[in-house]
Amino acid sequence: MNTLEEFLYKNILKHKEKSSAWSWLIKSSETAYIYAKEVLKGRFKEGEEVISKSSEYACRYARDVIRRRFKEGEEAISKSSEYAYIYAKEVLKGRFKEGEEAISKSSLYAYIYAVYVLKGKFKEGEEAISNSSLYAYYYAEEVLHTTEEKFLKMIKKNK
Repeated sequence: MNTLEEFLYKNILKHKEKSSAWSWLIKSSETAYIYAKEVLKGRFKEGEEVISKSSEYACRYARDVIRRRFKEGEEAISKSSEYAYIYAKEVLKGRFKEGEEAISKSSLYAYIYAVYVLKGKFKEGEEAISNSSLYAYYYAEEVLHTTEEKFLKMIKKNK
């Protein structure tokens, strides 16, 4: 960030009640996140409400800014297979039960969630995984320690 940008952000913060730029800053999850990360280099309480409404920026805020769980953003994060997976892997460093419904609908995220987060079976995601020959093959081999053929038969049997 250059000196002019820093000056403008610092002045917005000093004069937040008077500034229309301040209201713009806290109305957008993206700008609130960028302000927290690049200017404050830390928590931005006034922006957390708007950040919490975006799966992408709530996840990024948790990972890049506060570097811990962000409960206020978990509802939004849980609706995105991509950000629920990232949040589980990089923030929680473990299972994110609230995000598993969204994760289970994506063959890619169900597969990598099983491998890199759960380090084992992800029953709820197996149907989506079975829809991709690539992920079905790797899931069967790496997680179930069986063949793709046996995995797909198991899925058909359970329908």
